[in-house]
Amino acid sequence: MTTKAKSKIKHWLKQKGFEQSAVLGKEILQRELKKKHLKVPSDGELLDFAARNSFTDLEQMYSAIGSGTVSIRNLIGKLYPEEEKEEPSLIRKFIDQARRVSKGIKIDSVENVMFRFAACCQPVPGEKIIGFVTRGRGLTIHRADCRNVADSYDDPERMVNVDWDVDKGQSFLVRLLAIVEDRKNLLKEITEVIAEVDINVRGAEINGGSPSTGRFVVEIQNYVQLERALNKIRKVKGVMSVEREIGGERAG
Repeated sequence: MTTKAKSKIKHWLKQKGFEQSAVLGKEILQRELKKKHLKVPSDGELLDFAARNSFTDLEQMYSAIGSGTVSIRNLIGKLYPEEEKEEPSLIRKFIDQARRVSKGIKIDSVENVMFRFAACCQPVPGEKIIGFVTRGRGLTIHRADCRNVADSYDDPERMVNVDWDVDKGQSFLVRLLAIVEDRKNLLKEITEVIAEVDINVRGAEINGGSPSTGRFVVEIQNYVQLERALNKIRKVKGVMSVEREIGGERAG
């Protein structure tokens, strides 16, 4: 391939990326204005606004929004300065820096933002969840009834409304803790009943003693599947109790 041909391809790809970002940026702007109950300005008003903010035209402004080059919140604040309320600096910093694409959570109707699931309560689809802005670690997703965030409900500036947005077949790791009798083949029987409900066991062990402690790491797709697994395990002879293991990580 000649240098001229390569240059044409690179230019075409760059142009397509610009166009796609512009379409996305326009959609983002309209969605955010609607969410804030603000009137969408006319094309003429937006063109004047774009020019006052150093954009050559509307498409360039939309592309900057869609690619994440500029903050949509900052733009809306300039567009409607009297309407834009001051956002807590911790939240604003997190939202502006959230660029890594992650699947599983939708935040205030905005998809693909940075987050991680809390190790303490291990939420799975089907359970009520809440987002908590953790200093130094971004947004952490907890079960709504997690004891580690219970004391933080009086700090609403760090709480974010979130919803599940998972793809079919997406799995989540959950730790299970069982109290069992010390008997032969018990570990094998427990892993077999877990497999019966189409759940993959990533790790399993039973420590000796009377009674013994068993720990399992399983891949769960949703809360219903988790409950089915727990009910199956409870019916195994020698299992005294089994529950989701709760870690000690703080929301912080």
